[in-house]
Amino acid sequence: MAATEFLTNYIGTEEVQTELYAVGDRPPANMAAFEAAKADEVVAAFGEVGENGVPMPNVPEMAAVWEFWGVAEADIISGKAKDPVKRWDEMAADIEAAISK
Repeated sequence: MAATEFLTNYIGTEEVQTELYAVGDRPPANMAAFEAAKADEVVAAFGEVGENGVPMPNVPEMAAVWEFWGVAEADIISGKAKDPVKRWDEMAADIEAAISK
């Protein structure tokens, strides 16, 4: 309940979303804050792309995919993976193994 309260009544407010945009350069999720940020052409384009988007379904089985994918991406982006192609292939093998269980 505390997390829901925090997200709904604090993080989701126009004021906080505007500030998060200011410090993080990410389009706000709050519609009023997003409208104000649309002066930035990147934010405006983000909105245009998302206008006809369909939310990804919440399929619990996908947790195995996102877990391996996120770690592999972080390894590649941070340079921790010395061979990005090899790391990506390892990720794919890990996902296939998790799915086949």
